Amino acid sequence: MEVADSAGLASPTASDPVRILVIGAGSRGNAYAKAIEKSSLGVIVAVSEPVEQKCLQFGRRYIWGDGEPAEGQRFGDWTEFLRWEQRRRQGESAGVSVSKAIDAVFVCTLDDLHPAIVVALAPLKVHIMCEKPLAATLHDCLDVNMALLDGGRLEEPEVVFGIAHVLRYSPHNMLLYKLLREEEVIGDIISVEHTEQIGWWHFAHSYVRVRSGNWRNKALAGESLLTKSCHDIDFLLWLLSSPPPGSQPTCMYSAKRIYRDRLRDGVTGWPVKIVLPEIEECVQRGGLDVAEEALMSRLADDYGPDTDLKTRLGRSWYGRCVWEADNTVCDDQLVTMEWRDEVHDEEHNEAIPNRRRRLPKRVSFHMVAFTEQMSQRRSRFYGTRGELEADGTTIRVQDFASGRTPTYHPSPGAGAHGGGDVGLVQHFLRAVDAVKNHGVAPGEAQRAHLGCTLDEIIRSHAVVFAAEMARKAHSVVEWSIWWKSQQESHARHWPKR
Repeated sequence: MEVADSAGLASPTASDPVRILVIGAGSRGNAYAKAIEKSSLGVIVAVSEPVEQKCLQFGRRYIWGDGEPAEGQRFGDWTEFLRWEQRRRQGESAGVSVSKAIDAVFVCTLDDLHPAIVVALAPLKVHIMCEKPLAATLHDCLDVNMALLDGGRLEEPEVVFGIAHVLRYSPHNMLLYKLLREEEVIGDIISVEHTEQIGWWHFAHSYVRVRSGNWRNKALAGESLLTKSCHDIDFLLWLLSSPPPGSQPTCMYSAKRIYRDRLRDGVTGWPVKIVLPEIEECVQRGGLDVAEEALMSRLADDYGPDTDLKTRLGRSWYGRCVWEADNTVCDDQLVTMEWRDEVHDEEHNEAIPNRRRRLPKRVSFHMVAFTEQMSQRRSRFYGTRGELEADGTTIRVQDFASGRTPTYHPSPGAGAHGGGDVGLVQHFLRAVDAVKNHGVAPGEAQRAHLGCTLDEIIRSHAVVFAAEMARKAHSVVEWSIWWKSQQESHARHWPKR
């Protein structure tokens, strides 16, 4: 007989189900208990939970029903089970009739107890499933590793040991793994954007409040990246540990495919016109055949090892194989920027009133070449009262307090950059007109119509150079110190250059 498991796969009904002890009857313990019950492969025979109400509710639901717990079914502290199991094994060795052994233990306690429990269970040689994270410190993780490897004498554990990296096992992610790693539907994975959205009230409940939050303080459980998202890191490592890519019969970067095929489809503008500026004249003079011949002649241009550097760098080589090109710029880059809590106005040397203070924030910017969309942007902003996502055409706001989700669809602007080119020209000309025809001071006109100052323009460029310095040096650039040194260094040499 077979039954379907939660992932839609066929699982046999066990003739001798795995006998399971659950340590910790909280939300995770109950979640796994429901999954165990549904699997038909195991049966929960005991629970360890120091909170009596939780223990009794769990036991009635999964173990002893409306009756009373038998010996070996209910334990308070997990150490109580250890002592009981040691006595049971002693009796078994002496030939005394004892309860059947526990096959596996699910460790579902608070995080700080995990390493001590696993280390204590290791000598019993029972199979273990531990809730994530394994431990709050690397030292404790290594202690668990040594305990399961019998002090380093084993190459691998003698029991099954699992960690609750649940993201690996959902139907969605198993299909994702199959598509990305086994079928390689997008080829080699070059870059990934992955975000865990915790939820505004969930974070307040579990990571902030004193009594209800089990992970509010790193001294109690560990950093939030560990306690909430260690399985996200595992998920990414799992997906990115890809096998060697298979060969591809045709190159998708082929210049013929990119330029000639577009010409055959009637495209004579960008990007074909960039390769051969006279393409439209060629079409008018002799049709597509003449234009294609001229285009292929241009694509045949290439450089070799004897081509001098000036010639090689002095023009574009649109027909060259991309894998043998000489580009040295990034095709995938992640920039992380962080703003501290603004409490002091350095320029005016005074404290900033609370009403004008800005909270600390951080931003990650991802520039990636390997996308279907071209020159499109998408953004997501997380705030204290809601979140906002934007993709260039739609803006969606989620208000936490009201639950409302207003969605905006700005009318698309004409021209490139979503109408930004036209908007820029209009705003610039309004500023100039204000100065020329209305007597407005240039600075005032710039702020009113362009919405930025020279200082902002220079700073935004400087941030790019700071980011590049950080990338090349594999370091963090402290903006205020770096920017001050750059300005002072430039001032010392100006106008001597």
